[in-house]
Amino acid sequence: MAEIRVFIVEDDLYARDLMGLLLRRDWRTQVIGEMGSMMDIPPAMEEERIDVVLLDTEHPADANWAKRLIDKINSMDRKPVVLCTGSFVSKKVLEGLSDPIYRGYIMKSEIGYSLAWAVALATNTSWVITPSVERMACESGFAFPAEPVVLSGDRTLFGLSPQEMEVARLGILFNMPRDNPAHDMNRSPYTVYEYISNSYEKMGIDEIFDMNVSPREYFAGDQRFIEHFGKHIDQLWDITKPGKDKDTLAFHLMTIPVIH
Repeated sequence: MAEIRVFIVEDDLYARDLMGLLLRRDWRTQVIGEMGSMMDIPPAMEEERIDVVLLDTEHPADANWAKRLIDKINSMDRKPVVLCTGSFVSKKVLEGLSDPIYRGYIMKSEIGYSLAWAVALATNTSWVITPSVERMACESGFAFPAEPVVLSGDRTLFGLSPQEMEVARLGILFNMPRDNPAHDMNRSPYTVYEYISNSYEKMGIDEIFDMNVSPREYFAGDQRFIEHFGKHIDQLWDITKPGKDKDTLAFHLMTIPVIH
């Protein structure tokens, strides 16, 4: 289960940090480098093995930064694939994605917390897009180099209450110590633990660990998800069940994307 080595190119500090957090929390992905400008390309870009470059296509002060980075990648002996990101879909960017190194174009607001799942799929020879990119392609007549998989991060989360969702976001997605959500939400630590326990129950975490529920049984109503991510889910079950690693399993279940 080799880790997917990701290099993040994103000028927005806050977006870059959240991307790094999500990719570092995911068991499949390893962040080996980050950059926020083209002033200085880190040595890791040339010296480290890179599997995926997560490339922000928008820069307020440098319209050509993405092109210069692609030129740099194309000069490398071992070329990583490139998954493009954006805040708003651009027809110009979309029509420029004909180079074989590209593996997709996703909008950050649409992929949400499901970023690592998109990266994993892009590494596996698939083309990955989000819904607004699909709409733009249909309107402009753009033909994708391969049949794209359309993902979004708006899956309904297991019927969690708003309070449970907020605690799960802070305690599971962001991996904050339980006392931090208690302080921020003006709740007792006991209440936070109760919310987390309820979230685990609604996700079926204990059922997975104790009753040996297989991924095919757990995702029986989502055959497309099994088709694209079955191998990843099998591996997730294998690495979390022996130690009953609830937080790791819950993080991955919470970030599962919708496949359109």
